[in-house]
Amino acid sequence: MGAEHVTADTTHGLTPDSQDHFQAASLVLRRYGLNLAAGFDQEAGHDVLQTRTMPRQDLEYKHVIADMAPDGTFGPRVKTSYYRGGVRIVVYETSPPRPILEVEAGAGKGVTVTVLDGEVPVRLSIEGTTYDLTEAPALR
Repeated sequence: MGAEHVTADTTHGLTPDSQDHFQAASLVLRRYGLNLAAGFDQEAGHDVLQTRTMPRQDLEYKHVIADMAPDGTFGPRVKTSYYRGGVRIVVYETSPPRPILEVEAGAGKGVTVTVLDGEVPVRLSIEGTTYDLTEAPALR
């Protein structure tokens, strides 16, 4: 499956047979364009679950990563969607839960970045140069 700095060495938090489980799941899901793997990231020092999608043209692929906010609510942090070369990514803040950023890209259509919450600081990096796009607060 290949990913930078991730090895298939024994994982710390996952059971020793987790590789077998992910390989079995991948065999079932292969016909739908999905591959699953688990590994240990030596550099970061933690387990990594990996998914790779080899898309079919007749399917849309959506992925949601969710977690618990400080106030105890459970909600999305990142939602992605891929269909026929078009990608949409929405990033959520957890407290209060709200979408804050949307990125859309498509073959031949370029990239559109939409900031959905003006209160969030925004920095843009282009080829190694970072630009702070957040307005500086007024001096008193």
